[in-house]
Formats: sequence, C-alpha cells, structure tokens
Amino acid sequence: MPMDSGLNPTILIPASTMLSALGDDPERFLERLASPEPFSEIPDGAAPGEVLKKGRRIARDLGIEEEEESRELLLALALTAPLFERARSAGVDLSDIGFIFGATTAGTPEAAERIRENEASPVKRWRMMEIGRTAPLIARAFGIAGPVFTVSTACTAGAKAIAEGARLLARGRVKAIVAGGLDVLSPMTLAGFSALGARSPERAKPFRRDRAGLHLAEGGGFLLMTTEADKFPETRVRLRGFGESSDAHHICAPDPTGDGAKRAILEALGDLAPSDTGFALLHGTATEQNDAMEARVMAELLPGVPAASLKRAVGHQLAGAGAMNAAAACALLEKGGKLPNNFFAGERAFADERLPEAFLKSLTDSDAPRELVIPRILVSAFAFGGSNAALLFEKCL
Repeated sequence: MPMDSGLNPTILIPASTMLSALGDDPERFLERLASPEPFSEIPDGAAPGEVLKKGRRIARDLGIEEEEESRELLLALALTAPLFERARSAGVDLSDIGFIFGATTAGTPEAAERIRENEASPVKRWRMMEIGRTAPLIARAFGIAGPVFTVSTACTAGAKAIAEGARLLARGRVKAIVAGGLDVLSPMTLAGFSALGARSPERAKPFRRDRAGLHLAEGGGFLLMTTEADKFPETRVRLRGFGESSDAHHICAPDPTGDGAKRAILEALGDLAPSDTGFALLHGTATEQNDAMEARVMAELLPGVPAASLKRAVGHQLAGAGAMNAAAACALLEKGGKLPNNFFAGERAFADERLPEAFLKSLTDSDAPRELVIPRILVSAFAFGGSNAALLFEKCL
C-alpha cells in the first residue's frame, strides 16, 4: 500500500527503539555495523542484562506484579516506554494512542523452566505463555486506550505489526501508535530450528558459500508512528509505503520463485521505480533456501541497489527481525553515515557464486564502503507459511 497517495495521510516516525545482543544504542549500533571488523565469535544471542534491568525498573514504577513478569515483558517495556512517553509529552491523548506487538515466543522460556523444576505456580504465571498477553498488559500499565492487539506470523510479525499500525493511522482510528516486534530466546524455539537442521554452530554468514544456517537471538524494534505533524514538527522520517502477501508455498520453505516476495516489495514501492531506493535491508537468514529466493528477487527487482543482511551481527530475532531492521532504517535515515556491511574485509571472495551476479555486486562490502545516496530504505521480512512483508522508509524533505 503506497502511502504517498492523496487518499492517505503522511505517516511520520518521530522516534524508534531497537534492541539486539549489541545493545539498544542506535548510534553505536550503526557505527559497529559499518566497521570493517568482522563479527567472528560465536554469540549466545542474549540481550544485554542492563536492558533487562531497565525493563524491571519500569515494571516496578508501573506497579506490574512480579508474578506477571516475563523476559519478553521486561525487554518490551524497556523499548516501548520511551515511545509512549514521547507521544504523551507531545500532547497526544491516551485515547488516541494504540499499540501493536509482533511476537511468537511469549513466556515460553519461563514456562519451560517451571516444567523442568515441576514448580507449582499461580495461574497468573502460566498465562504469560499466551502470545496475546504482553501487549494488553503493557497498554493497561501505561493507560493506553486505543486499539491494542498482537500479530503472530512468525518472522514477519514485527514488520506486519508496523503495517497494521499504518492502516489504523490511515483510517483515522488513532493519532499515534507504537508498533513493532520482539522475541526472546526460548528452548522450544531452539529445539525446533535444530530439528529442521537450520541452526548454525557459529554466526550466520548470509549469502556466503560457507554459510551453515541461521543463529537465533533476542531483540527487535518499535516505532512511534503518527499523523499529527503539528505535534511532532522535528520528525525527519516517514513510512512511504508497505506491502504484504502470502504465497502459501510450504509450511517452512519459501517459494523458490519469490513471487510472493516480489508482490510485497512492489506494493511497498508503489509508484516509485525500484532504482529510486537507496538501500535494502534484507531478511538474509543465511539458510540456503531463503538466501537463494531473496537473491533472485533482488536481482530481478532492484539490481544495483546497495543491500545487506544484518543477521551476521544480530542473529535472527524471529518476530523482531523485520521490526529491528525497520528501526535500523529509521536511525540510518535520521543520522546518516556509512551503510552497514554484508561482507567484511576480504570476505567477498566467499560469496556464493551460485547466486545471481547482479545481486552479489549490490551487497555492501567494507573494502569499498558506501553511503546512503538516495534517502529511501526498503526493509523485507519473510516467514514460515509463505508470509511476506516489505516496508519502505524515506527521509522527510
């Protein structure tokens, strides 16, 4: 759905937050991604402890009971609290603020621990396993009275939550909305991807011939989105368009033709030519089937557009993946600087030569660093079951 039509309001993004194993500081995050130094150590993928402590302090301040706490809740509080406060301080009424949360793991890590220990816990502590429980709990704690719901479409959930937020804004249901996604490490998820043979024992290496699969990690991102330009006059980024599709090719494998992915990207681009995109933040999981599909799509639709996957740096955050890429896109448009690298010093020699040459040439490389020339960034997310989502951000002129 292109958002530049006269039928739709301009959707501004006054603020965003992001979280990964690298922390929650966007400036340091972008600097590290643009560094020529590769990510080589095997990560555990966990979010930094200080972010968890921040979330716990917020929970205490809001009066959330300890029995209702989960790792997901605490990390989500740390990311969303600044955005709700920004909306309220700008004068947006609580009844005009909504919250959409993309998630898949919920409280399964805590539940698995209680099962292992045969712990007799109150019902309240088991309910945190419900995927739809965290969003209303956060909304009630902040007094948010607009629409609140959860999106759970595997690895597109965070990106689709942002698209849902854009729809609510375009229809006038809310004046501001916090939307995005987050997932935490869960033994159930780790076991599931291991059973599929998709996990790597080392960091992911998207689009390299020596890749061994994905590595799972915690994190995600959230955006404050609004149509109230007068309340946020300093906003520098907007959502230009979004696209979604479902190809239903296979329960856990992408359609190798990429037709569904193409539809989502073209819908996000709207009336823009693909060459009007300045950078593409790829889904890039470092699994053979996803990499091949995405390379084919990008070579066909956006040849020559600089592109990179961040999974080498941050791991695969599942529901949080597209939302963290969205927050990274907003930070890059706002702050500028060098583009994140897909290949680090001397690594281009490891590119998978089976992938289209036009695509491989577009992947960013620390040996020839690039800057954002065209102020538009495309974010893609793909998921099990054939779910596809694309978001297009641009700098406000």
